[in-house]
Amino acid sequence: MGRKILSIVLVLAMLTLCGCDQLAGAKTSLNNFIKTIDGEPLEEEMGEDTIKIGVLEPQSGKYVNDAAEELKGIKLANKMFPTVLDKKVELVYADSQSDPKLVPDCAQALIDSGCKIILGSYNNVLTMAACDILEENEIVCICPSCTNPLITTTTRYFFRVAVVEAFQGNSAAKYVIEHLPREIHDNVQITETVDNVEGKNEDITDSVKCLVLKKAGDDKASALIERFQAKMEEQFGDNGYARVIEYPANAEDMTPFFERLKEAGAEVVFFPSSAVDGEKVLFEAYSERYDFTWVGDSDWSGLQLAAEEALRENQNHLEGVAFVAAFDKQSAATNMTTTFLSSAQAYYGEATPSENMALGFDAYILALKGITDAGSVENGEKLRLAINKFYEVECATGKITYRAGNGDPVKDVVIEKIQDGQIKADYTAVPVWEVKGSK
Repeated sequence: MGRKILSIVLVLAMLTLCGCDQLAGAKTSLNNFIKTIDGEPLEEEMGEDTIKIGVLEPQSGKYVNDAAEELKGIKLANKMFPTVLDKKVELVYADSQSDPKLVPDCAQALIDSGCKIILGSYNNVLTMAACDILEENEIVCICPSCTNPLITTTTRYFFRVAVVEAFQGNSAAKYVIEHLPREIHDNVQITETVDNVEGKNEDITDSVKCLVLKKAGDDKASALIERFQAKMEEQFGDNGYARVIEYPANAEDMTPFFERLKEAGAEVVFFPSSAVDGEKVLFEAYSERYDFTWVGDSDWSGLQLAAEEALRENQNHLEGVAFVAAFDKQSAATNMTTTFLSSAQAYYGEATPSENMALGFDAYILALKGITDAGSVENGEKLRLAINKFYEVECATGKITYRAGNGDPVKDVVIEKIQDGQIKADYTAVPVWEVKGSK
């Protein structure tokens, strides 16, 4: 048959899979790219007892390395759970070559090959390039790591696994409000009187003064900051908490902006940014002895790598820095987390799998759950409605819920901190439900 048998003995003694993944490197026609994962031509189709799931990910071009982690997670989940509705799951791959212009052709090729649900893509721009064609064909798409809110507002058929930027901002605010006062003030109560949102005076007991630092022109940061400020004002009123200090994108000396933060009494600085920008600012602040407690977004998971690439002598400037995490193996404690971690160790030899691998794994798990609940993969609208009813579905990155008409996940968000050079869980922001279950 020309197929290579891929076997793996997993720690949890799950299933083995006879691999027949297809690699689709689409440009204009399906005939140009149907291959097995090892590049050998297929000699026969898998037949009617197969459900095809498309994987729209760049496997070449500038995003290939980042997307590879999502692909590893998807493939691992497929090997763990190779069937749904008593049928084999066939993964069909389409390589966008990291080019948004090729994405529509890739998506169409996956549809033409019989895929009724698609996973991907890495990168917000690549994912958005597929929105129109998937909406027109009523094809559900589950995005592992994309965070741009436009993706799920553009089409009803897109769902994401990673939390949207605004939800990260909300979680960071809860960390500042609920956790940092005890940590910074060592359980000593600090009280000041401010006006609350109704205009009445109230005491803020054991709070910290937090301001926001923002790079001019950073649209992603703006989305996080907007929700962060809303949460802070909801708690404290409009009293200067979460006031934004903006610096020019070409700023070479951050001292004037550090001074403004200091003069405003900032104890905590929320600074959503790229890992490279964050590391540079943190290094300068540490070098100039500005003693702020720093909180960043999920991009800061790359701070240590950014410091290595900047050739720093040490990483002392990162000590105590906290950030939102997409996945923390110590805190996302579900049965599926255990399955994922054991399987990643057994198959890839990775004791600490990446966030994107976990998100790719979860995208596949959610796809299977949707197909199971819908009872079929043939009706895109029925599949979409089934996924929209998910409530606390156990995944590797936590329990995931979707609300009716919204493809953004609601789930626990972990705040991690760098302590003694190690990344450790420091706090978990838990969603508050008004009514259990989906409407």
